[in-house]
Amino acid sequence: MTELNLRQVRAFLAVAEHGSITKGASSLNKSQTSITKTIHDFETSLGFKLFKRTPRGVQLTAHGTAFYPKTLAADQQF
Repeated sequence: MTELNLRQVRAFLAVAEHGSITKGASSLNKSQTSITKTIHDFETSLGFKLFKRTPRGVQLTAHGTAFYPKTLAADQQF
C-alpha cells in the first residue's frame, strides 16, 4: 500500500475541486507545471490514473472518483 503524501493529496483535491490543473494550481499558489508533475507522480505511485485530460480541463476517472473521499478524509486529519 502506498503512503499518502500530503502535498500530492492537496494537489489532487485542488485539481478535482476546480476541474482544472491551472485553477487548482492557482488555488494552492503553485505553478501549473509543479501541480502537473505532482499529479503525475501521484498517479504513478498509485498505479492508476486519477484524471482524464480534456481540452476543457480534467475530469475524474472512475479510480479518481472512488479515491476522492479517501483523500478528502486524509486531508481533514491534518
